[in-house]
Amino acid sequence: MESEAAFSVVVDSSLTDAENASVRDFAWCSASDDRGLFGSKIVLRHLSSGQDASNAIASQTPHGRWVGLLNVRGAGRERLQAVMSQLQACPDFDSLDMPALLNALIEAGESIEVQYVHDHWRGVNDLEDFRRAGDFAHAQAPFAAAAGNPADMANATNAAGGAAR
Repeated sequence: MESEAAFSVVVDSSLTDAENASVRDFAWCSASDDRGLFGSKIVLRHLSSGQDASNAIASQTPHGRWVGLLNVRGAGRERLQAVMSQLQACPDFDSLDMPALLNALIEAGESIEVQYVHDHWRGVNDLEDFRRAGDFAHAQAPFAAAAGNPADMANATNAAGGAAR
């Protein structure tokens, strides 16, 4: 993720991929994705980890879903550590999640830049999601079917050579 900002996140603006559909990590931003190249700076306003969105923001349609990527640069590291120290004093610290951390940064006055993507990612929130992501990745690899069988690889190579003749 390329950004000079102290904090930046990636948000999927599609909200339509059934494989990644959940009630987690909805993002409300300063502007929606207009799919323009290098448009104006967009910042994160709130990130929902389920039912925690305030009534004011929950009444608005989210701009997308956070895909789980956070980039912290330069002085952002010290500011992140300061917010973490404040959160550690909370009695519910052990149950806090990444959206709680990002929202705490926003409440502390930090600007979190948003980079939009459209699909082409896979949500992994538990072991079953991890298994499905692995299955998907292995199915996408070149020669995935032939990788385990040298005879299949030779047949694929011979077929490619025959087509070139």
